[in-house]
Amino acid sequence: MRLQFLGDVRDAFKWDLLHWICTKSSPRFDKMFYVPMFNYDDPKQNHGNVPNHHFECRKFIRPFLNELKKVPRTLERISELGSIEPNTQPFHVDILSANKYLGKGTKRKEY
Repeated sequence: MRLQFLGDVRDAFKWDLLHWICTKSSPRFDKMFYVPMFNYDDPKQNHGNVPNHHFECRKFIRPFLNELKKVPRTLERISELGSIEPNTQPFHVDILSANKYLGKGTKRKEY
């Protein structure tokens, strides 16, 4: 995961799906624990800059995605996912090491 892609089309799918799972499962989830594999931005890559409107997510997901894209981009904003749907009981979102960069593939075992 790279901050430069936060809020893109892939995020539209991911956050819509995760929200749906947490709120529509039976029994319903009251907590989500997100473990990002966080890497530094790479100016050479632009494949993740596909706008989120290319995925037909539920209407209340789009404003959430647009918040994620605001500069400076931070993973802490993901914690708002559980409270974005009107008239639905919220769920809590915890993020593991929101500011810890994973680095190269050799560092993944440490993570």
